[in-house]
Amino acid sequence: AKAEDLVAELIRLEQNTNTSKENLDKMKPLIRQIIALDQTIANQEKLCRDSEESIQKYEEEIKKYTKSITGLNKQRDNEAGKLKKICKYLEEHTQDAWLVENFAGIQEQLSNLSAKHQEIIQREDVMREAVAELEKTSQSLKDIQAESRTLSHEQTEASKKIQKEKAALVAILNGKLLREYRTQKDTLLQNMVFLKKIADLEDLRAEIKDGEECPLCGAKEHPFARGNVPVMDESQRKISELNVLITKAENIEANTQTLQEAEAAARKNLDECEKRIAIAESDRKVAENALTGKKEGLKKCIEDNSRIKQEIVNKLIPLGIKEVPDSDIDSVMNSLNKRLRDWQGYIKQKEEIGTTISGYDNEIKGLEGIIEVHNNTLAENKTRLVAQNIELGAIKAERYKLFGDKTPEAEEASLNTAIIMSEQGERTCREKQAKHQSGLTAALTRVETLKQSIEKRNPELNSLETSFLASLQILGIKNENEYNKMVLSNGEREKLSQRAQELGDKQTNLQARQKDRKERYDAELAKKVTDLTIDEVRAQVKALDASLGELKEKIAELKTTLNSNESSKKKRKAKQAGIEAQEKECQKWGNLHNLIGSADGKKFRNYAQGLTFDVMIGHANKQLQQLTDRYVLIRGSKNPLELEVIDNYQAGVIRSTKNLSGGESFLVSLSLALGLSQMASKKVRVDSLFLDEGFGTLDDESLSLALEALASYQQNGKIIGVISHVQALKERISAQLQVIPQAGGKSTLFGPGCSLCRTDD
Repeated sequence: AKAEDLVAELIRLEQNTNTSKENLDKMKPLIRQIIALDQTIANQEKLCRDSEESIQKYEEEIKKYTKSITGLNKQRDNEAGKLKKICKYLEEHTQDAWLVENFAGIQEQLSNLSAKHQEIIQREDVMREAVAELEKTSQSLKDIQAESRTLSHEQTEASKKIQKEKAALVAILNGKLLREYRTQKDTLLQNMVFLKKIADLEDLRAEIKDGEECPLCGAKEHPFARGNVPVMDESQRKISELNVLITKAENIEANTQTLQEAEAAARKNLDECEKRIAIAESDRKVAENALTGKKEGLKKCIEDNSRIKQEIVNKLIPLGIKEVPDSDIDSVMNSLNKRLRDWQGYIKQKEEIGTTISGYDNEIKGLEGIIEVHNNTLAENKTRLVAQNIELGAIKAERYKLFGDKTPEAEEASLNTAIIMSEQGERTCREKQAKHQSGLTAALTRVETLKQSIEKRNPELNSLETSFLASLQILGIKNENEYNKMVLSNGEREKLSQRAQELGDKQTNLQARQKDRKERYDAELAKKVTDLTIDEVRAQVKALDASLGELKEKIAELKTTLNSNESSKKKRKAKQAGIEAQEKECQKWGNLHNLIGSADGKKFRNYAQGLTFDVMIGHANKQLQQLTDRYVLIRGSKNPLELEVIDNYQAGVIRSTKNLSGGESFLVSLSLALGLSQMASKKVRVDSLFLDEGFGTLDDESLSLALEALASYQQNGKIIGVISHVQALKERISAQLQVIPQAGGKSTLFGPGCSLCRTDD
């Protein structure tokens, strides 16, 4: 029954498809006409929309430009307010303009003042040293004079003692000489010898008779025999007295000799002391003269310092500075530098704001002109829109008359949709019929296959159920339900499996560690660090302790050596102090050389050239400010005839001109050339300036600034000649002389005032 219904439905859908195709063929001419009208309407509406959009666009632009003008006027008023404040500041600080040309000179004078102040301090130190030296020489003179008085007293006392000893010697000798007493003593000693011999000839003496010859000497007179023989004890007494007298005299002579030697030594020391007194007096006089000279030098230095300070103060009075403290010259320098930077900054801001206001004025005028043009265009677009709307209304009325409000595309789409739906329904119905037939065939086949599979698997299923129940009975489980209750859940089985895994990992880790320890133990055994017993090792440790004691003793010796080294270092330090004292003395002579200068007049020449150099730097800085606000030229700190620059973009750091870029070096050179041209004398004028190359190193902004500076210089009646290959210069300089290379080493000149001529390269 279902298959018959599908066949009837298929026939009905085929009839609907044919009817829809006939209706579409009838409507196609009208639809094409309406589509053409709709296209015309769409085009006309697009024109209207374009006109409306154009009108809206112009109105929005007019509003935007009007708003921009309002904003520009507001910005211009803000800039004008800033300019007013700047002008007020410049009016209140007109005196700071003096710093632009004279700051370098004032800076130099302040530097000289600071140097003079330092010189005064040094001279005061030197004078104090001279006073100390004078006191030292005076004290030395006093000490030597005291020593001289002591020596003179010693000499006087020695002379008195000598006179006393001489008087005692004269009293002892009783008008005789000591050698007379010594002769007398010798005679007595000889007589004693003779007497002794006489005593030995006592027997012979008894036999001697007067008038008979002596058997010894042949004499006939024998005094001894007549009772005139001297007594030997009396001679000994006289000799003893003479010994005492001679001993005293000799002692007195020895004392006198000692006193005379002491007197001679005292006289010699006194003479030396007098020489030392003369030297000390000369040293004191030299010290007094040196002190007098240093006092005069200090006085002159103080006077020069006061004079320089007064000159600086006279110059700075217009700036409101009435005092320049010696101890704070740097603050005055920094204050002037700040005032100069502030003045230059405000001048620059004034120029920049003036340029900005002029730009605002030009921009406002341009926007007002654009608004005027837009208003005219807006009026034209509105007139055109009115005509387009009238034409659009006529076309829409014609279309409504032919087709109403219907859409041709929708109508055509509706008819096509009906056809498509009919055709789709027809296809669907055919597919359903085919699918129904195919499904029926497949179902019958599947039923047959399942029946065969069931019949085949029933024996296997029965066998498995029997085996499973037998296994349960072996385990003591009654049926399948009881087995399901006893089985662990999936979560518990997973936990036990995870625990088993952890234990396995732990066992593996322990085995690995055991193996590592075993390998390390075997490795230590394999090293065989020592084969000694514990007692031998202890003995070795004891020996090492003894060696350690020896090392400690050596360390103590080394410490002693170090202490000795420290003592040597202290001595060296003392010698170094002496060297520094000598260097300080040398520095005094060096300062004197710096003050006096050399014989060739180089110092004075540098000073004179420095004054001219300051004037040139002042003129150059004026020109440089027109080219860039970054740099200010100053004299070199080490060599006063060299240039350095203050970099305002790097917190005022002072840089050498050697590390400037090529473009910056050209700008500095250009400013120096322009400044130098302004230093011509009254009789000589520099009315022309030629610049050969250098412009290629400048960027566009720097090139514009350089050309503007040269243009202003030209307006003052100067002639500027530029020699360059830079294309930007060729485009901006109208009056040009071009050198065109020709064959044969010749060139041709083209330009104003040049006839056809050639020149050698």
